[in-house]
Amino acid sequence: MEPEVMTIPGAQSRALREADPPSRAALAAETELAAQWGRICRRLQAEIGELEYRSWLRNAALGRREGDEVTLLFPSRFVRDWVRRHYGERLTALWQEE
Repeated sequence: MEPEVMTIPGAQSRALREADPPSRAALAAETELAAQWGRICRRLQAEIGELEYRSWLRNAALGRREGDEVTLLFPSRFVRDWVRRHYGERLTALWQEE
């Protein structure tokens, strides 16, 4: 079963904006993106509580970044849609703060 996709706008990595050689920049951007996602997950977990986080966001995975959009992957359409309705704006705000 394919994961369901949710796109978050405005999430360009700081590492990618730096002028590094392409391979080095790509590795730095990927590392920074994973670190950003980790920080966002920890903040959401603290804001919404352990039970809510485990129920809805723990199984979300970082997909890819394309331009200034980040793709999150969810185990089902139902979970993706629920997260989008309840946390979509907060996820977008957290990514944009990063």
